[in-house]
Amino acid sequence: MFHIPSLPPSEAFERHKKGDIIILDVREPEEVSFTSIEGTLNIPISEFPQKFSELEGIKDRPIAVLCRTGSRSAQVTMFLKQHGFKDVYNIAGGIFRWSDEVDPTIKKYQHFGRTVVEIT
Repeated sequence: MFHIPSLPPSEAFERHKKGDIIILDVREPEEVSFTSIEGTLNIPISEFPQKFSELEGIKDRPIAVLCRTGSRSAQVTMFLKQHGFKDVYNIAGGIFRWSDEVDPTIKKYQHFGRTVVEIT
């Protein structure tokens, strides 16, 4: 069993701003179109097993994985570690915590199938 390393959103944001880390958003397309963080790479978790080979070119770069609350991104972080990615982190609390700590303009939402509903 692998330890799942994590970063708080504030640290991921600072490192992303400096170009020191790639943010991999594993949310589904309807979630990303509802609210997103500029400059992220999106590979939906539903397509991840088929598309993760697209990350081979950045395997040696630090990667922070993002989802809505941190659960799906933790799974992808573990998957990447199991496939030889060494410098990979889960963004703790996902985009919800990002909204609380980094950018309150990021909307919080519920995701039901392909439907996204804002939480106010």
